[in-house]
Amino acid sequence: MAKRSSKATIIWLLILLFIVIWVELVMVVKFFTEEYLMRDTTEKDVAEAMVEYYVLDKDEKPLENVIEEIPIKEVAEDEILKEVKDTASNSNSNSVNDLEVKKEVRENTISSRARSVDDSIKKVEPEISSDNQTKKEDEDNNLIPSIYQGYSTIGKIEIPKTGVNMYILSNQTVGGMEIAACQLYTTGELNKSGKTLIVGHNYRNGKLFSNNNKLSNGDIIKVTTLDGIVKTYTIYNKIVTTPEDVSFLLEDSDRPEIILSCCSDDNVSRIVIMAK
Repeated sequence: MAKRSSKATIIWLLILLFIVIWVELVMVVKFFTEEYLMRDTTEKDVAEAMVEYYVLDKDEKPLENVIEEIPIKEVAEDEILKEVKDTASNSNSNSVNDLEVKKEVRENTISSRARSVDDSIKKVEPEISSDNQTKKEDEDNNLIPSIYQGYSTIGKIEIPKTGVNMYILSNQTVGGMEIAACQLYTTGELNKSGKTLIVGHNYRNGKLFSNNNKLSNGDIIKVTTLDGIVKTYTIYNKIVTTPEDVSFLLEDSDRPEIILSCCSDDNVSRIVIMAK
């Protein structure tokens, strides 16, 4: 019985030793694979990085910061020499000549990648400069910029009673609603004809349309369009209704009219302000 138990113990110890050796072997292979695996940076990588920072987010990051964040794999000279020396030693070839040739090939490859990155950046940089120049010209001329944080605009809204002074974006988007008011629907053209429905968040912190519940009949709303037309509207009606109610848009208007809509504080109803 004791011999059988001793034999079983030896078998289990051998199995455990085999598992330990296998795990160590896997870790060694993984280490050397990650150590020498090199990821190529292509023009597509650069283009995607630029689009993310300057076309989608428009968070005004300096160009230098974007260049630094592009994932370029740097290869140290001593690493190149070590790898080439190992290869030359294993093949028993002319070591000195092979080392120089292989080093030159690797350096040319790295230089080629760097030039590709540089060329891609130069393609995007003029577009960024052009956009910034347009913004500067608009500011110098006291005009409303046609682009605000990556979103197209149609004008600006000011409500003296609540301190609102912000741009109106041409379309409603999730990102746009976080930074400005948005045109959701119009039967004509802002400040010229028909009814224009402008929506904005009620963050309950004083921003955007958070204080629309404080507005009442007779209060003033001023809207300026991109072409410089300024129109002053007077509030004539205020209702609290359901999110599905659009009856206030169905009646025709013989002159320009704006309708502001935002959520109530409980996010169940809609506060609708009508002005003309």
